[in-house]
Amino acid sequence: MSWLLTLPCTRAEAEALHEDDEWLALIEPMPTIVAEEVEAFNDAKWHVKAYFAAKPGKAAIDAVQSRLPSAAKVRAAIEELPDEDWLVVSQQGLQPVHAGRFYVHTSANKGKVPPGAVPFHIEASRAFGTGGHETTSGCHVILGRLTR
Repeated sequence: MSWLLTLPCTRAEAEALHEDDEWLALIEPMPTIVAEEVEAFNDAKWHVKAYFAAKPGKAAIDAVQSRLPSAAKVRAAIEELPDEDWLVVSQQGLQPVHAGRFYVHTSANKGKVPPGAVPFHIEASRAFGTGGHETTSGCHVILGRLTR
């Protein structure tokens, strides 16, 4: 199981967490930190999510919370996350990519192939994506320019 701690913060506080992240190595279990805006274009409305591989104790929670002045008076809430394959979950929302003459998709997101496009079925995995990253879509563009 994994655990999630979510705390409010400002954009500046969230960015400061990553400027000097050596403090993370001192926390046991060490969390993975993700910062997100809660309200678009509002630098005062952000939050930090700290993901832990094991249930964090008070010291670990306090260590993260102490780096966020906006969260100083907030009662920290920690939640247990269900056991899921997060790679599969993250890939479920992938959209098809039109790269050069190719229309790259997975079996779950084929959609309607644009006229004149060559459908290219690639299942996303740990080793290769579906064209969303520039390196992959760039390869598709180059492949499309090759002739026999």
